Amino acid sequence: MIPIEIGGRYYFFDDRFMPFIQFMNGLNLVFENTNLEGESIDKTMVKYAWEVGFGVTVNVISSLSLNIGVNYQSNFYQHDAMNTGFEYAFGIGYALNN
Repeated sequence: MIPIEIGGRYYFFDDRFMPFIQFMNGLNLVFENTNLEGESIDKTMVKYAWEVGFGVTVNVISSLSLNIGVNYQSNFYQHDAMNTGFEYAFGIGYALNN
């Protein structure tokens, strides 16, 4: 599966600690070579997906930040094979200043 998503974040404060909420919306490209019954099948599908979550970004120094977040994701595949659950993320950001 290859996700293609676009979204955004809303930051509540622009300070050292910046809590946020986020939403992403998009499509998953699903490449299937075996179906749920175990039969060999080559199939490519495009399925809708969305994520909603929250987290916090911490500005360590002026150009370096750390962020941590939790997203609930719902990827519609088939009724018997839903790829739905929580995603936990940790990231490091570096800002290029002019």
